[in-house]
Amino acid sequence: MSDTVVVMDKGRIQQIGTPEDIYNEPKNAFVADFIGESNILDGVMHEDYVVEFFNRKFKCLDKGFAPMEPVDVSTMIPSWTSRATSGLFRPPTTTR
Repeated sequence: MSDTVVVMDKGRIQQIGTPEDIYNEPKNAFVADFIGESNILDGVMHEDYVVEFFNRKFKCLDKGFAPMEPVDVSTMIPSWTSRATSGLFRPPTTTR
């Protein structure tokens, strides 16, 4: 596998990064969908590595958000498996 991946949509670069970065931290919904079936949910960051959605708190991969900042939570089923994992659920991942 390559050490750098470029995800493009209609000739425009969406994200450049390592396979791990793209999997764990998709920059937008297109990239999240590209790497697997995903759901984008409304959430709130409570603190570094803790996000809330569906009235429950979960450990996540993200930090650097303001307390109680609204975020998009990406949860996904990777295209190469039928098992659900989470990416803010992989553990989950968030975007502003």
